[in-house]
Amino acid sequence: MPFEADLHMHTTRSSDGNSTPAEMVDAAVRAGLFAIAITDHNSVGGLKEARSAARERDLLLVPGVEVSSLEGHVLALGVEGLVRRGLHADETVRRIEDLGGLAVAAHPGRVYTGLHEEDVRSVRFGAVEVANGHSSVKLNRKARDLARGLGVPTTGGSDAHHAREVGACRTVFPSAPANVEGVLEAIRKGEAKASGEGKKPGAQLRLNVRMAARWVARGGRRM
Repeated sequence: MPFEADLHMHTTRSSDGNSTPAEMVDAAVRAGLFAIAITDHNSVGGLKEARSAARERDLLLVPGVEVSSLEGHVLALGVEGLVRRGLHADETVRRIEDLGGLAVAAHPGRVYTGLHEEDVRSVRFGAVEVANGHSSVKLNRKARDLARGLGVPTTGGSDAHHAREVGACRTVFPSAPANVEGVLEAIRKGEAKASGEGKKPGAQLRLNVRMAARWVARGGRRM
């Protein structure tokens, strides 16, 4: 049987998160996941609460953070320390790898926060996120084609900002890794596969309106 993980989600430790780390853990258990990654925006403040809740629910917690590079967002999986925001993507990747983590190109092509295709091509990411619950079906397909062309491993995650979104997109493993390093190694070897389509046009339009409003509220600054 396959084992599924959600490797991209946000808690109340992100400025746009709506559910606590413990609530995200509970949602993951209800969704039948064996592992999750908490990847708050430029923050690891939710990891302690998430780890405690995950331990009680027998859920594997992959520490992480979503780093705002100059070119777009980068997921740092397996990292418990902060990587400075505002660096170029290639330097961001190097710092993630120096910490022993896996650098994933998050939701390529997304306006405001996604890396452009040329950035993904020019920087040696450990993996590309090709199934993102907040990206459109079209963007996810383009990301999958990009990763396939580059021969790069893939991941999937809901990008959940609320507990009800957990598990919308997933990373599927042929067997359950015993620990965090096992999760990262399976991805690096290409043994894990991304699952999930993304948002249909109507749902994507509503999400885009909310994201644009947040962008305006931030004064046009990237998160």
